[in-house]
Amino acid sequence: MSIKPCPECGRIAPADTPACRHCGFRFQTREKPPAGPQFEASTQPASTVWQVISTILLIVFAGAIVLAAVLIAPESKTQRSSAPEKETPAAQPQVTPRPPPHPPEKVADVPQEKPEEPKPPEPAEQPPEPPDTQEEAKKPEEPVRSLEEEKIDKLFAQAKEACRNEQWQAAIDICQKLANELSDEGPAAREINGLLHLARTELLLSRASGTQENILRGLLWLHFHQDKDGKWDQDGFQKNCPDPDAACDGQGISQYDAAVTGLALLAFLGSGHTHRSGGPFRKTVKDGLDWLVGQQQDDGSFGPREAESWIYNTAIGTYALCEAYAVTRDYRLKEPAQKAVDFIRGAQNPGLGWKYESQSGRNDTSVTGWIVMALKAAKTAGLSVDKSMFDGAVNWFDRATNTAGK
Repeated sequence: MSIKPCPECGRIAPADTPACRHCGFRFQTREKPPAGPQFEASTQPASTVWQVISTILLIVFAGAIVLAAVLIAPESKTQRSSAPEKETPAAQPQVTPRPPPHPPEKVADVPQEKPEEPKPPEPAEQPPEPPDTQEEAKKPEEPVRSLEEEKIDKLFAQAKEACRNEQWQAAIDICQKLANELSDEGPAAREINGLLHLARTELLLSRASGTQENILRGLLWLHFHQDKDGKWDQDGFQKNCPDPDAACDGQGISQYDAAVTGLALLAFLGSGHTHRSGGPFRKTVKDGLDWLVGQQQDDGSFGPREAESWIYNTAIGTYALCEAYAVTRDYRLKEPAQKAVDFIRGAQNPGLGWKYESQSGRNDTSVTGWIVMALKAAKTAGLSVDKSMFDGAVNWFDRATNTAGK
């Protein structure tokens, strides 16, 4: 078999092939030369030369392939030996992530069905257990409180039962015990005070009729609206209403608490209730007198002098103090009562009456009238009262009264 090299790529191809199978180069076909000795002689040597060259080239090409195989073989072995170590970790993470996508889909399907299962246990309710333990730790105190509450509830039930049976004195005694048990002013204390108010009112009203009953109702109102310190608060007495939902109105001016307290005391004293009598308002009168004496100034006047008509505090306060001393002859009231009378004497306008301030030069019938009542009580009590004080008041009344008696 004859071969020939391809003039394009240099590779060897069979001589009878019309084109190179490697690069596709098409060989030129030559016409067969005419027979003759010259032509045959020229073509034979050329074919042998080409055969030698192609053989050499084939050998060189084969040797190059063998050499390349020998050189590449050890490198490939080293790469193969190292490649598994490098490829395995790389291949393993590539293989491992592939399965997770499939399980996630299955796991995603499972949690959708499982959320309903964890709901019944729900350990979220377990955290409240610590508070339960704390409450259990506090439980030792609850029995003490429960005992007190049971005691109060029992007494309160007894007081209600006494009221239903119209046993007013028994209800009063029970309510007073309850008031001692409760130190605060919460709803329970207000309810007990309301029940005490009812029992006292009904007890007193059961012993009175007609005018005495009406007077008693007024005294009871004053009694239940007195402050704990003994005064009657001109602008804050509503806080003492037995029924907070039906509080009273009619607030006054705070600067006249001394005058209002004196008026309230006169109401009790005029009804025969004093701090030395054994009636139901004994403590009421005592607390009022103690507060009034505590409001007396060094000069004998009562209350602050912030208001324009501050002398009303002194006029009515002196009246109440002298009346209490006249009725009870309590020696503790004599000195403050005389001191108040002396202040009134120095505050009088010469030969006339009194106005809102001390010796203002002006006179007022209302203030002069209250002071005359105080002086009358002082004289009845045996205190020192100058006759000139009455004469000056009479002179003013004469001036202030016309011929028609007005």
